[in-house]
Amino acid sequence: EKKIEKKPEKKPDPPKPKELTKAEKLAERQRRMLESAKLVKRDDPQPNGRTDKKTLSDAEIRKRLNEGYRAGTTTQLAANEEQRCLSLIRSAFYAKWERPAWTPALKEILLQVSFGPGGKVLSTKLVKSSGDAKADRSVVEAAARVNSVVGLSAEFLSRNSTITVRFKVEPK
Repeated sequence: EKKIEKKPEKKPDPPKPKELTKAEKLAERQRRMLESAKLVKRDDPQPNGRTDKKTLSDAEIRKRLNEGYRAGTTTQLAANEEQRCLSLIRSAFYAKWERPAWTPALKEILLQVSFGPGGKVLSTKLVKSSGDAKADRSVVEAAARVNSVVGLSAEFLSRNSTITVRFKVEPK
């Protein structure tokens, strides 16, 4: 009597996840943000001093995300277009800035930024030094890493082709 030995079957490797395109990644990120977003808009204050809260619809949330707002535990909407665009500019530069350690002698740093169509950064210039060469260099390096600011309206850019961004190092 002959015994047939069975070799264990080799299981195929699980398929690798499909590599997403940049547009697909953006759409997925926005979908996740929509699910977690709890954006609230407030009506005018009532006579009792309270403000009614209203949850935004999915379409309103999607519009805000496309305007450059970020989902978080709390979101404050800009009071006007000017404030929204200035916030986008500040966020873009601060995101690239590696803040130096705070010292009592460190002053604020002012950077002048010139914009072209679509929020493209045309030039930057340090207009006020902090008094510390290393801190100043960190701002100049951050400015070099910002090529454009997404979400700036054409109206804002037509009124504000040059903006001054204030960098402040604060104690932790």
